[in-house]
Amino acid sequence: MIFSSDLTDPSKGGMVRRRIKPLVKDDELMGFLKGMLTFTRYHVIGDLPQEAAAFIDERIKRFSFRDDREAGEEKSLGWTSLDNILDTDFSYANYSVGDYIFFTLRIDRKTAPPALLRLKTLQAEQRRRDERQASTLSRAERQDIKEAVRTSLIAAVPAVPSVYEVCWAPSKHMVYFGSNSDKAIEEFEDLFTRTFQVKLSAALPWDSQSLDSGAGERLSALASTASLSWPGKEPQS
Repeated sequence: MIFSSDLTDPSKGGMVRRRIKPLVKDDELMGFLKGMLTFTRYHVIGDLPQEAAAFIDERIKRFSFRDDREAGEEKSLGWTSLDNILDTDFSYANYSVGDYIFFTLRIDRKTAPPALLRLKTLQAEQRRRDERQASTLSRAERQDIKEAVRTSLIAAVPAVPSVYEVCWAPSKHMVYFGSNSDKAIEEFEDLFTRTFQVKLSAALPWDSQSLDSGAGERLSALASTASLSWPGKEPQS
């Protein structure tokens, strides 16, 4: 099992990505990690309503994935079942496993190939000039033509889906998101916050709330004998 996180390396003058062994307890992650997995871990800030189970069920279904994008819309996203990305009904609360909640974030994207967009736009502009018997078009007209062509191309191309696993332990206020992609993380944080009306705070691998007692002691001993630097850690005097 590997945990990937962004660490500060002063010698490199910024953030670098490292892959390190996790210091969290194995039973905390259950079956979410099988073999190798990159994930981002969060603390959940805020409390759920008293009827948490009913609230989660209603909200995850309300923000489930729906393939009903408007013409020209490039992206659609929402929650789906962990074992079947076509299942957005979550029948019988199939996302719930003991004290854990498992589901996925599905993001479908459509992209108009830039070269094809340029070619089709030039062709459309030429037809417009021929119709008017004009040598030029205004900037606004060219922009309108380009947008119309883009919408037409987006409607014609198939969407490419991306799926990211999510493990949420409400009782422990922890969430694990199966990606380190900045774009995916941004989409996840926004949708999770809107869905469940709580905030997410990125958890660092040495976070005391996620370490067992032995790991915490070993990390403290290591910090006292080595020159280490990380966000939020004061240098040893």
